[in-house]
Amino acid sequence: MSTSYESCSGSTAITLTNVSSALYLLTVGLYKQVHALFSTKEEPTVVFHGGIYRGTEGVKRLYIDNFQARFVGGRNGPNYGFLLDHPQFQEIIDVDADGLHAKVRARTLMQAGLHETALNKDDPSSRDHVPRQWWEGGIYENQYVKEDGKWRILVLNYHGLWHATFEEGWAYASSERTLYSNYSHTSPEFVPFPTETYPKNPLGPDELDPGASLTLCPTCH
Repeated sequence: MSTSYESCSGSTAITLTNVSSALYLLTVGLYKQVHALFSTKEEPTVVFHGGIYRGTEGVKRLYIDNFQARFVGGRNGPNYGFLLDHPQFQEIIDVDADGLHAKVRARTLMQAGLHETALNKDDPSSRDHVPRQWWEGGIYENQYVKEDGKWRILVLNYHGLWHATFEEGWAYASSERTLYSNYSHTSPEFVPFPTETYPKNPLGPDELDPGASLTLCPTCH
């Protein structure tokens, strides 16, 4: 999967592989392949939902130790009854003059959820004991580096702008309820932000992002 860029002069055509690949791989639960898209020669960084994950180990902690373990039961691949569609669009690509670094800004409109036929009915304390479904809108402002002829992710910076339930939508995002409660409305922390860093939280970020918040306004950016 790739996105093409052509310079203003028309003299140079550049294809940024891995620009959209990460979101496709997230959709189908291939978290190890997502991890492999990141830079191996510079320090990669992920800024995600209130946390900053640094280095190869930080990226692994988020995508494999956390997401893969929680969302697809540790398996690497599609998981029955789990929805995490990540279409990406409105891409704006800026390639540096050296041809080795690039910035990409793009939107995503995510649909996510757990189907009622995939519930963990044997454990009432499990967050997978009840079905759930939600919308999410956000912006990626990523940086890429070209290594050995291939574009790799240097910084994956995701700004989640809003969450909403399918049942009641974005307009009711005002209560204290979260994704895992018996909500009737969505809240500014529909998916709670991390409060502790690694290693105190074994799955936590290396740093908390002090400027992180859900804007709850799809026109603010």
